[in-house]
Amino acid sequence: MRRFQQNLCASYRGPIRFVIIGGVLVFLVYLLKFYLNWSTKPQPLEMDDKYYRGFGVNFQRDARDGIRHMSNQGKLSDAESHKDPRIPSLGKHIDIKAAPVGVHVHVDPDLKQQQKSKLVSKDDEVQRVPEKHSQQQFYLVHLDLKGAPPKISYYEKIFPLLHSWGANGLLIEYEDMFPYWDNLEDLASGYNYTKAGIQTILKLAAKNQLTVIPLIQTFGHMEFVLKHKQFARHRELPENPQSVSPCKKDAMRVIHAMIDQVLSLHPDATFLHIGCDEVSDLARGTKCINAMEAEGVTKEDLFFRHVKTIATYIRENYPKIKPIMWDDMFRKLSLDILQKSEIGQYVDPMVWMYLPDVKGKLPGDLWVKYSKVFKTVWAATAYKGASGSAQLVPDIDYHVKNHLNWLKVINDVDGKLVTFRGIALTGWQRYDHFGVLCELLPVSLPSLAFCLQALKYGEINQDVLLYVSRSLGCDEVFKKDLKAVSSTKCTFPGYPIFAVVHNYHLTLKSYDNLLWQEHAGWITEYHLKHRYSSPARIKSLMKPVNEMLVKLYKLSEDVTGIMAAVFYPETSEEWIEENIQPMIAKLKWLKTTANSLSLDSTWPKRPLPKSAVSSDRQQVEQSKMHAQNVNQPFQKNQPLVKNDQQKMV
Repeated sequence: MRRFQQNLCASYRGPIRFVIIGGVLVFLVYLLKFYLNWSTKPQPLEMDDKYYRGFGVNFQRDARDGIRHMSNQGKLSDAESHKDPRIPSLGKHIDIKAAPVGVHVHVDPDLKQQQKSKLVSKDDEVQRVPEKHSQQQFYLVHLDLKGAPPKISYYEKIFPLLHSWGANGLLIEYEDMFPYWDNLEDLASGYNYTKAGIQTILKLAAKNQLTVIPLIQTFGHMEFVLKHKQFARHRELPENPQSVSPCKKDAMRVIHAMIDQVLSLHPDATFLHIGCDEVSDLARGTKCINAMEAEGVTKEDLFFRHVKTIATYIRENYPKIKPIMWDDMFRKLSLDILQKSEIGQYVDPMVWMYLPDVKGKLPGDLWVKYSKVFKTVWAATAYKGASGSAQLVPDIDYHVKNHLNWLKVINDVDGKLVTFRGIALTGWQRYDHFGVLCELLPVSLPSLAFCLQALKYGEINQDVLLYVSRSLGCDEVFKKDLKAVSSTKCTFPGYPIFAVVHNYHLTLKSYDNLLWQEHAGWITEYHLKHRYSSPARIKSLMKPVNEMLVKLYKLSEDVTGIMAAVFYPETSEEWIEENIQPMIAKLKWLKTTANSLSLDSTWPKRPLPKSAVSSDRQQVEQSKMHAQNVNQPFQKNQPLVKNDQQKMV
């Protein structure tokens, strides 16, 4: 029996071993499958999806492919969900790939007709580009640091966003934020980045696949250099620090030193933007006038000589670097003058136009002319800082039209007349070194996101509205007019600054209503001068004035605290002094005036005695001086944003 059992066990030993090994293998396969499912399980987006989850809609990101999944969990019927085109039909989903180059949107077929491609608004002037989109080598985001320069820690937060929106480069205009040293030390501001800070910026840029191109002004817009006493002798006009003189050889040594220092901290740079736009005082100084007479040359000759001297210095000392310059100073010159100058052998032009009507504002023969002079060109758009010198919030629709119409121009001529090397999305922070701050960078990130998508996607439709809104972490989708509703909450870096600036606008409306509608007729300089007003009206004014003062003081504290996370103290101090302090000063003046008028208890009959209605000019001048001393900035019906001409950067 024992031998029989042994024989029986031996006969089954092979199959049993096979079963055991097979079971182990199956277990390992299931274990691997479980691990893969767990590791690639869609993770919730790091943003508030409150708006959609209220309708049973959930957003998730797949860890493998970076796709956001939006699905209807069944709280709404198909008919109900289709009332809001942002909600997918029941049981369907929308996948939005967060691709760094381009926006590829896969939409449920049932929603495709509802979300059919439309431009920003029905009555806009944008020219449709349905098929061919811009495919340039560089998409540069311009950082204008001559105003409100961010702390380096902020770059660490926004560079990944810029990359995800499609940017692959930065055009950094350091101005006085660069850590100049030796004889140029005075050019650096008190909050300038350190050498180590510049290296950190370059590392962060490289980490996010952003090529850095430094920009140095070398002709016009050199106020940050020429304002200093030791460099004033290089001005074209003694009274104006805007332009350096091309006829003063010592000035070129300063420019060469600036180039050397900037490039020493950018060892991997392959391009250098040398500015040269808006040289407003070109050849107006005595030395240049004499030079033109003595040499028989024109101011255009002096301009090109200066530019070629700089470009030659770069070529000889930094042979791998190609200079770029703004084109406005020779945009309207004839082909003969351009060819004679040989400027095309030295630089790439960057053609800037920030108005929506790009094609209509550029010379009609521009591209034909440039095709015979330059091998490659660049385009420059604007996502902020080009629609008003004191603008606080960018008009996104305005800037998107600029990009869409630039796209039409590029697609018409690229590869046919000229070759575009790239596009720079400019974001001016001041119109010049002495100008006030315009739109701050955090307030302008939604505009930048939409402008980059306009270039990549060719239009702004419902898919792009949804994509940008989610990438900004907003709980509501931007509307077709590209304005975020006041109740929208977002999570993008610097959003608290975005919110406090919008809060300022609401406060300003209440302020204007208080001054110019409720009490404008009873407490003015006229009433103070004539000692003639209603005591009841004066008394009723005091409560809302005091309440408004409390709001403004609180707003000042909020601005100071919130901006400290992104900016150096100088930015919040300037912003408050420019935008809030004048309102406080006006309200204080109203209180002083009201207290003075409340002392009167009797008033003369009309017509008022001539002793009261003084014709003495001195009294009028004293009144004006008083208004100036309290910084009374607002007049009745004065617009919030100054109606400046289009920025000529």
